[in-house]
Amino acid sequence: MADDWVGVGRKVKRDNSQKVYEKEHFIILKVKSGKKIGYIAYNTKKEWEEGHTHLDSFNMAKTIIDNVLKRKKPKTKNLYLLNSHIRLSDSPAYDRFINDIINARKNKKKQGYRNDKYLKERL
Repeated sequence: MADDWVGVGRKVKRDNSQKVYEKEHFIILKVKSGKKIGYIAYNTKKEWEEGHTHLDSFNMAKTIIDNVLKRKKPKTKNLYLLNSHIRLSDSPAYDRFINDIINARKNKKKQGYRNDKYLKERL
């Protein structure tokens, strides 16, 4: 079903999307592309290009909106989902907080297994 919707003075979008959830200034759109169904979470206080993110799960979209509204630390370590928090947030302090988590995740070195017995035999 095609819906018309406006994002606070922005241009009207018309496609295969349907608004399925709204909380404060956030909306979730259900979109269909062929056989695939996805969701778009959108912060209506931001421009469309800067304030929306594509997600596969309605529950994940809802969780991200709740985290952003309550300024909660996300449980996920997935970089895409962490960036989705930033895209939906309108708080510079929360953006910095999430960026710190992203940077820590990127800089974290994996602790590898080291077989000391094998190393001693080679020396």
